[in-house]
This record gives sequence, C-alpha cells and structure tokens, in this order.
Amino acid sequence: MAEPDSTPICVGDRLLVVEPRWRAGSGEPIEVEVTKAPPVWLEMTEVRAREGFRPRTWKLRRDTQDDGGEGHSRTHFLTPEQYAQRQRRAAVNAYLAEVGIRTERDKPWNDEERRIVLANLLRQHEGLPAL
Repeated sequence: MAEPDSTPICVGDRLLVVEPRWRAGSGEPIEVEVTKAPPVWLEMTEVRAREGFRPRTWKLRRDTQDDGGEGHSRTHFLTPEQYAQRQRRAAVNAYLAEVGIRTERDKPWNDEERRIVLANLLRQHEGLPAL
C-alpha cells in the first residue's frame, strides 16, 4: 500500500502508476492523468502511450491508492511527491548499506526520519551532498 497523502486529487491531475514488475517489465512508474475523480475509485489514463498502442487505463481506489486486489504486488498510484519521497528513502537505505550500517527493526535508528539524519550526518562528514 502506498503512503497516504493529504493532497486532494482532481480531474486533470498527473499521478504515477506503478505496476508489479512481473506485469510491467521495467518497474518504472507510468505517468497518468486523472480522467474521473469520484469519491472512491479514480480513473486514470496513460499520458504517453507506447507507439502503436492505445493509452492504457486504470481504475484505482482513492483511499488505499491501489486496485483493491489481494497480495503484496498490486498496481498502485503515487503522487509525484510520494514518488520523490520513495526515491529519497531508497537512496538513504542504499547509502547506509554501502557504508555498512544496518539498523535492526526494534532499534530507535530504524525510524525513517532518523535514518535520513544519520545518512546525511555521515555524508556531511565525508564532504558529500545531503540526500
């Protein structure tokens, strides 16, 4: 399930759809535009369809940001802000792993914000830009 976002979603908004790797192939998010925005199910259409193909469409739940299916790998959408946060989190985790730091689940440094602070303190010490 995606991270909740307080920004209201309206017709014409641009979002990113992420499909399971086994379905999408590349795992890259697909830019979509919201075409219908009723209270429960959002309908969206692919902005740039592959050459020779019609734009794909999705109907995803507004509250859970996914297709309502079962299992761990469901098609879901993210706002651009949520996607940027996800990318930042991945960069922080990759950097901490690269320098050999692992945090255990029940430890205070496993908190997302603290991991960002820790990574940026280490990067500052090494003269690298913050993440």
